Amino acid sequence: MKTSNKKISRKHLRHLNKKERKQPLIVLKDLYEDKTDFQDFRTQVELLLLGGIDGRLRRNGFEYQLVGNRLKKQIEVAYILYIEADIKNNANYSPHIDNIKEMYSILKRGTIYNISEALFLFFGYQSLKGWRNEIDDLVSNASLGLKNYHHRMNDDALILYNYTMALVNSLHQIYQEEGLILELELPVYIKPVNTNRAE
Repeated sequence: MKTSNKKISRKHLRHLNKKERKQPLIVLKDLYEDKTDFQDFRTQVELLLLGGIDGRLRRNGFEYQLVGNRLKKQIEVAYILYIEADIKNNANYSPHIDNIKEMYSILKRGTIYNISEALFLFFGYQSLKGWRNEIDDLVSNASLGLKNYHHRMNDDALILYNYTMALVNSLHQIYQEEGLILELELPVYIKPVNTNRAE
């Protein structure tokens, strides 16, 4: 497995402070131990997605901005893991998914992605900046409560929903496992070395 030596620019990570950029798992720990639990956060993200995709599904009084900011921090954590584990270059899939048919053709086991698949597909669909803008648009649409505003449930809306929920689930699994564990098939002659890198 290759790992990336690519330095992630501070300008890419607008929602993480210096400590969080160096130790991104503390963001997950802070969310699940101090702010909310996984089921609540998952439900909040679903409500944000539904309210942002279709204004008719919004809930009055729901804190879309707070959930959007938390989700953007999660996405930036995922981006750090995606870059540092060099998932793009270690993946065996096509680099971009254009429609639902392509999305489901990748899944051979059903609808559950492993962590590396979720990260690959999430950032293969659009860039970090694109996702940030997407979340901002969803928050804006849901907060304004435009009852006549809604996307048709087309490929884009379904992919957006599916990839975002897969990412939320994967980040929770990373939190539970206290790190990203990649499932790699190595040739028998390559033996991985267990190294503990101190931060």
